[in-house]
Amino acid sequence: MFHGLIDVIREKLSRLQLWSIAYVHSGANQCAEAIARSVTRDQRYASYVGKDGPSWLLPMIHADAVRADNGY
Repeated sequence: MFHGLIDVIREKLSRLQLWSIAYVHSGANQCAEAIARSVTRDQRYASYVGKDGPSWLLPMIHADAVRADNGY
C-alpha cells in the first residue's frame, strides 16, 4: 500500500549523512497522532502549529510531556 512512499523516503534519507528513525508507541505521542488526524480530516496543509495552534493542542502537549517524564 505504501511501498512507493517508503521507497521515496528511503531514497531521500540515503542522501543524508546522519539520520535515524525511532518507533514511538502512539500512546506516548498523542499530539503527533492528533495533529496528523486533524491535518488530513480538515485538509489543514499549512502549518497551524506555528500560528498558536488549535485550542486542544496545548493541553495535549503538556499531557504528553508528563507521560514522557514518567517514562512512558
